[in-house]
Amino acid sequence: MAAALLLAGCGTSPSRHAVTGDRGPDASYVTGVAPGPGLRFSVVRPVQTQQGASAGWDDRIAVSVLDPDTATWLVSARLNALQAMAMTAEIRKTPGIRDSGRFRPILMEFIGAQPSVEPRLTHVPQGTWMWDGEAMSLTLVDAARSPLVRVSMDGASAWHLAREIEQINRAAPPSVRSAMDTRSH
Repeated sequence: MAAALLLAGCGTSPSRHAVTGDRGPDASYVTGVAPGPGLRFSVVRPVQTQQGASAGWDDRIAVSVLDPDTATWLVSARLNALQAMAMTAEIRKTPGIRDSGRFRPILMEFIGAQPSVEPRLTHVPQGTWMWDGEAMSLTLVDAARSPLVRVSMDGASAWHLAREIEQINRAAPPSVRSAMDTRSH
């Protein structure tokens, strides 16, 4: 059930002729699910949105934490291109960020989120990620910048996360590629 709740806001890449422009939630997290030991980052653009019976695509970059053991998205925030560039610049200037090839587990803790016994998806309007280089962590914050969920990592994980965000951010958004494909035929 938790996986079904979470997939409503996260998603995969669209087909070539997908409709674009539907904005999904800025950020979301799930409570009532115990994170496993193998958490991973997922960085994708665009993101499928589902609101009621309508579906669409959001061209922002989703930076999410996935629990592959339960196939559940635990926390996610969407960044526009400028936010993505600013976050990767902050990560890159943190001492200890390097591609060492050895990773420690990613740890996640709820610090301001309301606890729940049952799996519950919570959307966070104007929620975003904030980088804390001293703690080597990303924190999901709400519009008032109150912390909700903290994701801690080592320097190698931070280096790879910044690289993934940069690569996705450099690629042309799918809506631009679709327009270019249409003109070339």
